Amino acid sequence: MSKKIELIHIKPWERDQYPDFKSKTELKKQKLMPGYHVKPRAIVERKKYEDYYLYDINKTIPFHEPKKEKARKNAERKRRDKERTCQSCGKKFSYKMICNNEIPFAREKRLCADCYFKTFQKHKNGIVYDLETTGLSAEVDEPLSMCIMNLQGNVLFEHYFKPEHTDSWPAAEVIHGITPEMVANEKPISFYKNEIQSIFDHADILITYNGLYFDNSFLKAAGIKFPEIMQFDVMREYAWLIHDWDEYHQGWRWWRLIDCAAYYGYEFSAHDAAEDVKATLYCYKKMVFGKN
Repeated sequence: MSKKIELIHIKPWERDQYPDFKSKTELKKQKLMPGYHVKPRAIVERKKYEDYYLYDINKTIPFHEPKKEKARKNAERKRRDKERTCQSCGKKFSYKMICNNEIPFAREKRLCADCYFKTFQKHKNGIVYDLETTGLSAEVDEPLSMCIMNLQGNVLFEHYFKPEHTDSWPAAEVIHGITPEMVANEKPISFYKNEIQSIFDHADILITYNGLYFDNSFLKAAGIKFPEIMQFDVMREYAWLIHDWDEYHQGWRWWRLIDCAAYYGYEFSAHDAAEDVKATLYCYKKMVFGKN
């Protein structure tokens, strides 16, 4: 039987006494590694940090990566390749760019922007809607007009509303041009509640521009119940697509509908419910179908 070699316990300041003893890190720098089945010859004892082993430099072989380590790195490389490759079209992206959010890539779905938007093509009964209101807060302000269209551009609903609790809205009037006189003989949105609800219930996707943060709050306040279906907010998706980071809000910069429409070559007069819906539908089709 071979005699068991006992480890030599040395202190960090005693290293110079053993010039032939090297750590794995030191050996690697010299492109060496301990030979197969070679045991460490010494252990360096440290108080504040972990101890480490030393090997006899006379029992080393040229450095090469162990099979297990090579297999681990290959597996890691394949995992990263899978993460940065679009699972639909096979387009590859820089792993660094994806990690730093420098390109629009749907990481959870592992899809590039084009393929991500194409996933919405299955929705055939979508509706696009927009509201004009007396102000910005759904708690105190009310809708003044609403337009709903289907994906074919057909108008399903278009009406002015007379507010039930508000007599004037000078600040909002400057923006959308709807005066108290224009809606004096109109009915309130509550009169159309069932009609609007029926349109929403028969849709398979709800499309808006800033609807998630604005329009929906007014509709919920009016008693409209939202079905559990996909909601596509063009503003939010466009912000992700453009990828312009807003340091102040710590998120992608939000753009006006007129800016989004201009990006796709569409000009219109903003702040009219029907015109805004047409522009939103145009941008949605450009994103999802790549056509008007």
